Order: sequence, then C-alpha cells, then structure tokens
Amino acid sequence: NLIITNTSNPISKINVTNEKGINISSNSYVVSNDNFNVYFKKNELILGNVEEDGRLLLYNITNGQKMIIKSPIIISSYKNSIINNVSLVLNKANNVTICDIVFIDSTIELKSSSNIIIANNTFNSTRSTLLTINNGKNNTFSNNSISINSADVSVIKLTKTDSNIIQNNVLNINGTTIKAIIIDSSKYNLI
Repeated sequence: NLIITNTSNPISKINVTNEKGINISSNSYVVSNDNFNVYFKKNELILGNVEEDGRLLLYNITNGQKMIIKSPIIISSYKNSIINNVSLVLNKANNVTICDIVFIDSTIELKSSSNIIIANNTFNSTRSTLLTINNGKNNTFSNNSISINSADVSVIKLTKTDSNIIQNNVLNINGTTIKAIIIDSSKYNLI
C-alpha cells in the first residue's frame, strides 16, 4: 500500500483484542513538509504510524527537518528526482536502509547504530560533514555520489566504530582544508 495522508494516525486499530491476528506490513508512507508532524513528534519517528520494515518515502522535504529514527525501516525517495534537505539521526537503530535519495545540504548521523545500509544516494552540500558514525558496527556506505563545496571538509567521520564498509563512492570535494575520511579509535573498517 502507498499511503499519502495528513491524518494523525494513518492505520488505526479499533477494538482489536488480538494483535497477533493483524499483520500490518509492506506499507510505504510519503513524508513531506505538509505532513511531517503525522510521522514525527519532537523530531522522532512516531512508533506505530510506520511499522517495522515499513518504507518512509521522502517527498520534497525542504526545511532541513531533523528526523530521529530508532526502528528498522527503509528510507527512500517518493520520486527519484525530488531533492530533500534533512538531518537524519539514527539513534540505537538496527537494520535501517537509506537508499535512492537526492540530498541537498543534508547530514546523516549514526549513534550506536548497527547494520545500517546507506547506498545509491546523491549528496550535494555546502556543509563540511556529511556522515558521522559514532559507536555501532557493520554499517555500509556505498555507491553514493558526493559533491561538497565547503571551507573545512571532513566528509565521513568514524569514531569508536568497528567493521564498517565504505566503498564505491564518488567524492567530488572542493575546500581549503580537506579530510575525506577521518578514522578515530575505530578498527576493522574496509575503506
């Protein structure tokens, strides 16, 4: 199902006595500037409005909203050519995929998160840092196209994190002080 709505509870369960008898899965939810508050409260994804393994489709988010994700979902684009400006924070999340999105001046931060896949995205930015991985392990950042124009650039920062894969990315970086990848107290990473 593809759900485009501005209602406060996209899928509502009423008088349900046995949750095991209901299987809500494989739904895609379109999130835009107009309905951001349907899915996020205090910038955090509202559990229950998007089920685990559901798909969050970004559509023309242009206000730099912060999106805090803790549950395993897929984050993608509603339409491939639509540009989004967001700050994604995955906080103690596992098994999240971020793919096929065009980002402008956006950041992604992984906090104690593992098994995150960030692939096949396009990043255009004037910000100095694009991806920060703090703690966690087994994350993949691959097949992304990155274009950054900023004075002090550190595209990817790995801190106290293990066994990450960073490969097959195209980095086009312009700046005065450039550090494409910073590795601090991390080990077993494939770059």
